[in-house]
Amino acid sequence: MPWLQIISPHISGSDASGLVMETAVGVNNIKVGDEVLVHSTIGCQHCSFCSKGLEFFCREFKIWGFQTGPFDGGYSQYVSLPANNLIPKPQSLSWEETASLPLVLETVWRILVKKSEDQIW
Repeated sequence: MPWLQIISPHISGSDASGLVMETAVGVNNIKVGDEVLVHSTIGCQHCSFCSKGLEFFCREFKIWGFQTGPFDGGYSQYVSLPANNLIPKPQSLSWEETASLPLVLETVWRILVKKSEDQIW
């Protein structure tokens, strides 16, 4: 199955938080020094699913740090991500608490809340 292929060499890690060290030209929603957490789902950013925030239905969907690479995961000292994959870090949470939120919490929330909306009880 092609979606299970891991690009080698590989640095894993989908749950991450940290400081913005540098931004690309044209990035206006974050700045150097911002504390952020990583939204680890990556889509094409152009299809109808991505434009609705439903990247997991995108034909180019990947989980950052798992299906990306090489050397492109949260266990790196420095990482590079699209600006729309960065979320401001809640000041009331530690770095560890913040890093644990995106992938696991989002998955559980989607299953418990969004999928249950589709069910008839």
